[in-house]
Amino acid sequence: MKRTIAAIALTATALFLTACSSSEEEGEDNPTTTEVSTTTAMAASQENAADSEKDMQFFVALNMSSFDYDADQDGLVTQAGQVCSLIDAGQSDGSVANSTVKAVLDENTSWTEEKAGFFVGAATATYCPELTSLLVG
Repeated sequence: MKRTIAAIALTATALFLTACSSSEEEGEDNPTTTEVSTTTAMAASQENAADSEKDMQFFVALNMSSFDYDADQDGLVTQAGQVCSLIDAGQSDGSVANSTVKAVLDENTSWTEEKAGFFVGAATATYCPELTSLLVG
């Protein structure tokens, strides 16, 4: 069962990475000191746009799998961020995927293990892909 949950999370991660390729845009350097506030505002705007793109990719992944969610989208994005924190905090644990899926199930009692596993995989692939390797226990 534990391997099944981890496999579901990893499958979701792989599907997401295959379906959505991320592209990073490089910002322009602006050495002019008179435009510092403009540059700062542009950087904040680009960061918000990057966050919005990640959120969109996350929901595309959920929708592609026919993931039926009742919660509001902001709540799901918040939970996805919590998934990353749980995985990061559980680095020393040998069953990070299982403990993370269990924590998601505790918050969403109507979800199945498969649904929670997919959510963990999609959240990890979208918001903290550098932690994906920790899902393998």
